[in-house]
Amino acid sequence: MTTLGIDHVSKSFGGVHAVADISMQVPSGKITGLIGPNGAGKTTLINLITGMLAVSGGHIRFGDRDITQAPAHMVARAGIARTFQNIRLLAEASVIDNVMIGFYRRETTSTLASLLGLPAARGETRTLRTRALALLERFGMAHLAEHEAGGLAYGHQRRVEMMRALASQPALILLDEPVAGMNDVEAGELGEIFSGLARAGMGVLLIEHNVRFVTQLCHQIYVLDSGRMIASGTPTEVVNNPAVITAYLGA
Repeated sequence: MTTLGIDHVSKSFGGVHAVADISMQVPSGKITGLIGPNGAGKTTLINLITGMLAVSGGHIRFGDRDITQAPAHMVARAGIARTFQNIRLLAEASVIDNVMIGFYRRETTSTLASLLGLPAARGETRTLRTRALALLERFGMAHLAEHEAGGLAYGHQRRVEMMRALASQPALILLDEPVAGMNDVEAGELGEIFSGLARAGMGVLLIEHNVRFVTQLCHQIYVLDSGRMIASGTPTEVVNNPAVITAYLGA
């Protein structure tokens, strides 16, 4: 069982604490929620976990590995993938090509072999394409495989980004507002996929503003406000916590 452990982690920018003394656990096989109002520090924390920002204090462990100061590419190799609030796709490339980029960690043939079109490279490309198509089927987008990614509706672009992250076969995926801008039907469909990932043993950290969506999926929820942890517990405990109500609705 590979658990992400965050132990008293802080990040300061010029003396201002973006996150302060945050501790939490994200186990495999579960969906863990992270919520909070705008500016709470959620994305900053994700950037610290994934090595995109340097930690000012505290420790981050993934399984038996200390990744506190690991750069982003080493965090990815350790088995952690993420999506972003702002969609980052190759707009002019096809949907399937965008998804196939995510398999880079699984490639075994060299760049030279690929450039020369050697049989081993061609065979690997066919295998990865088949796997990418399987992901497209899972997300209900196989019919859009050759469609230009930049021409997709917003919700479909979100799905492409998730598939690209999953292509690396991570042990843990961090989903930064994955259903933002989606209707209840679209969000529900993705919720089923996320639950399936957890049942298969993957750890899922779900960062969302949609509190109802989070409470329906997560076994444990952590709440940030102004860079500090103000509550944690089961969905029922969190939504009834006075500090959480105040953070979202005001005093």
